[in-house]
Amino acid sequence: MNSKSLALFSLLSLALGVTACDNAASDNTTDEKVQKISNKASEEGALKPSSKVSKDATESEKTSAKIESANQETETVAQVKPVKETSNQAPREENAGASKRTDVRTKPLQDVTVLDSQQISDLLRNKFPSANIQHIAPSEIDGLYSFVLQGDLYYISNNGKYLIKGQVLDISTPKVRNLSSERMAEIQKKESPMRMKEINSLDESDMVVFKAPNEKHVITIFTDVDCGFCQKMHRERQNYLDLGITLRYLAFPRAGLDSKSAAKLEGIWCAADQQTAMTEAKIQNKYRTGNCQTPFKEHMALVRKFGLNGTPGIILENGDLIGGYLPAEVLNRRLTELSSEQEKVANR
Repeated sequence: MNSKSLALFSLLSLALGVTACDNAASDNTTDEKVQKISNKASEEGALKPSSKVSKDATESEKTSAKIESANQETETVAQVKPVKETSNQAPREENAGASKRTDVRTKPLQDVTVLDSQQISDLLRNKFPSANIQHIAPSEIDGLYSFVLQGDLYYISNNGKYLIKGQVLDISTPKVRNLSSERMAEIQKKESPMRMKEINSLDESDMVVFKAPNEKHVITIFTDVDCGFCQKMHRERQNYLDLGITLRYLAFPRAGLDSKSAAKLEGIWCAADQQTAMTEAKIQNKYRTGNCQTPFKEHMALVRKFGLNGTPGIILENGDLIGGYLPAEVLNRRLTELSSEQEKVANR
C-alpha cells in the first residue's frame, strides 16, 4: 500500500470509527433484517413472491452473510455534490414537495421514472407494512433518498428500485466527512425531547445505579454484559464517578429476551447487591442466576422506540443519544457544554 493509499485508509478508518457493539446477535446481516420484514409482509398477504423468488432470496442471503462476515460493514464511498441551501429549498422531511402524485401502490414501477418523497414513503410502507419507517428525505447525493428503517439508516434510489445500506462519505474535503453519521445525529437530535420524557418516566428502582458522590450529571445507559465496549466503560466506571457522572443502567440483551445474555442480566437485576453482580459479570465473567420480576420488557420497548441497534446506548440528561462508548473526560466535556447551553437558554 503506497503512502497516498495509506493516508486515505486512515481517513476512512477515522470516519467509520466504531465504539459500540452492534446488534449482530439478533440480526446478523442487513439483508436478514430486511428479509425478515419482507417475509412478515408476505405472511400478511402484502407480498406474494413465487417459490423461485423465495429460493433466490435464500441464496442471496447466504451470499450476503459470507460477504458480511468478511467485511463486517458495507461502506459506500461517494464523491458528494455540495448541496446549495436556498430560501426556496424544499424541507427535507417526508411531506415536502407534495403535489400531484401517482399512487405507486397501483402504478407499475417500470412506468415511474422519478418518485417524490410521498411516493417513496408510500412504496416503502407498502413493501414493509409492519416496519417502523421514519425520516424519509432527499440525501446529499442526487437521485437518492435516505430513511430510517427499524433504527438503521438506509438509502433508496428515486425510482424506488434499489435499496442501499452503508456509510456515505464525503471525500471532497481534506477531512473525510461521514454524511451518514451526520444525518443520524440530525435525526437523533429531533427525538431528544421524546427520549428525555420516556427516561424521566422510568422508576430508578428498575435500574442498576452507580451514584457519583459529588453528582453533577446523570446518564442512562442501555447495556449488555456480553458487549466489549460496555465492559470497557464499566471497567472505567470510577473515572466517570470521580467526575460527578452518575451511571444508571438499563437492560438491552441484544440477542433477545430469551437469550443467555438476558439470563445473565436477570442474575444482576435479581441480586441483593446489584452493583457487585454487575461488576462481577462484566469484569470477571462471573454470572449469577436469578428468578424475579424484571423490567426488561419495558426496557426493550424503549430500545425499539429509540431505534437503538447497539450498546452501550447512552442517553444524556436532555435526551440526546450517544450511540457508543465515550471516555469519561470526553463525555464530561460534552455534559458540561450541554449544561452551559441550557443555562444560556434559561437566562434569555
